[in-house]
Amino acid sequence: MLRDEIIKKEVIGVTIYIVSPVLVKIPKSKLRWKGIYMNSPIDFIIEDKKFLKQVENDDIKFGNGTNIKCVLEITTKTKYDGMEFQEEFSYLVKHVMQREDNENSVKNCSMFLHFPAL
Repeated sequence: MLRDEIIKKEVIGVTIYIVSPVLVKIPKSKLRWKGIYMNSPIDFIIEDKKFLKQVENDDIKFGNGTNIKCVLEITTKTKYDGMEFQEEFSYLVKHVMQREDNENSVKNCSMFLHFPAL
């Protein structure tokens, strides 16, 4: 008998180092960004439409060391088939609060201003 359990957790102030951004807007695309979160590689989707619009308009540049502080939703799906457990994780950036580049200069955009500094 199979039993699945899904747990969603929202974490505020998470830092993700950007490894590979999605720079092209493709409607209804399942393309995922790649990054480093807690010293582990992850694939994630960004839901923040204002941030994505700035990326699309080339207002935001990415380079070595670029990272974002964000609100991250982590979904854990646990499957149990009666013999063993398997866990799958998915990551969704709900809001981008700020962006930093390699020189530690904070690049604030208008949509970030309503979030408190971390």
